[in-house]
Amino acid sequence: MNLVKLLKKTSFLMFSLVLLLALLIAGCGSTTTATTDKSSGVPQEDTTPITLTIGGPITADKFNSMVGDMLQKRFPYITFTFVFTGYNNEKIQDMVAASQAPDILISYNPADVQGWSDLGLTTDLNPLVSKYKIDLSRYDQPFIQNILNVAPAQHNELFALPYYGYRLVLFYNKDIFDKYGVAYPKDNMTWPQVIDLAKQVTKNDGSTQYRGLQMDSFGRSARQYPLLALDPKTDKPIVTNDQWVHFFQIYKSSYDIPGNLDPSHIDNDTNSFLKDKTLAMWAYGTDHWDAFQGGVDNGLHWDMVSWPSFPDIPGQGPAYGGQILGITSSSQHKDQAFRVISYIGSDEVQTHLARVGYAPSISSSTVHQQYGADMQLLQGKNIGALFGNKPAVNPKEISRYDSLASSTLNKHVLDIVSGKKDINTALREAADDIDIAVQKAKQAQAQK
Repeated sequence: MNLVKLLKKTSFLMFSLVLLLALLIAGCGSTTTATTDKSSGVPQEDTTPITLTIGGPITADKFNSMVGDMLQKRFPYITFTFVFTGYNNEKIQDMVAASQAPDILISYNPADVQGWSDLGLTTDLNPLVSKYKIDLSRYDQPFIQNILNVAPAQHNELFALPYYGYRLVLFYNKDIFDKYGVAYPKDNMTWPQVIDLAKQVTKNDGSTQYRGLQMDSFGRSARQYPLLALDPKTDKPIVTNDQWVHFFQIYKSSYDIPGNLDPSHIDNDTNSFLKDKTLAMWAYGTDHWDAFQGGVDNGLHWDMVSWPSFPDIPGQGPAYGGQILGITSSSQHKDQAFRVISYIGSDEVQTHLARVGYAPSISSSTVHQQYGADMQLLQGKNIGALFGNKPAVNPKEISRYDSLASSTLNKHVLDIVSGKKDINTALREAADDIDIAVQKAKQAQAQK
């Protein structure tokens, strides 16, 4: 009888040990491996403590005030570090050479992804989008398409997600219009209508030259069609075609107004509008609110209307983008990094960004309506102007040298708007210079 009791006791102890060991193994696994939420099919969040490095062309303080503090609250198990990659991301190459590439990269322009690709840093996010069931339709689709356009069309790779967007509007100085008894500009005007309006407020009162209109850089304005400088299949310049000539005819007409051309300000004229208050209308982006506050403190009375359209594409604004977020190929924490960048696209974060003056990258009208809510500067202003146009969508194929071609063309713009050379001659000369610049860039790329 004692032997039977001993065997039962031994069996119980063995069962208990096996059960305890199984529980320990399961417990250890839960701290290192993310399981799947059966109800949604999305992997459960792995809260193992890690460090993620984020790099971008802004300061750490700026990033933290925008979203960094929200990220730390949402992901308490992640230690975030921020590195400044240069205002044009020029420091990334050195970071790669030192094996110190960030986990997440920020850029101002989807086209910059080409530089990431040249360094072998890109990661296709499509598998992670599927894994975590992210609904890309939440984002402004032109923004998503512009990111997709960076990759070869046949691959359809998604190398980044939107961070926040920028919007383009036509600002105007109320006092100048009041001075000359001219009606303010309105939403949904065309460029010829705005140029006709500019003629009425381009005046010299004997001591001050008032200019009616400063258009934005030709490159941004040309993106309303949008126009490419190079044939994406041949990398040959196409800036002499009828579309480019038509565009420059309208663009130049604003500078043909007597007194409206200031050769030192073809691309931008911040001071004339915000400081000197001698510019009646200024076509520009909504990313200079800090400077606007200085103008208001200096007595500027202003408002804004929607970006004008060209008559043959009514209601269409420029193709827009904004800052983007990519995950580097060298990151050891791609899943966690993806959770971070997809959270930045959430209603919660995008609403915060909108309220403090950053255009949301998602299409939610509810979030759009929050734009500027926390900014005294924007109270009573025509916020709808930011969202009034349908943006153009860039072509699916764009030459990797198109930005180089555009910057080369820019060197000829002053000759066009000043009348030093006729449009056709200037564009033919620009095409020759573009061809030379692209060939040199190709040679340099081949030698790497």
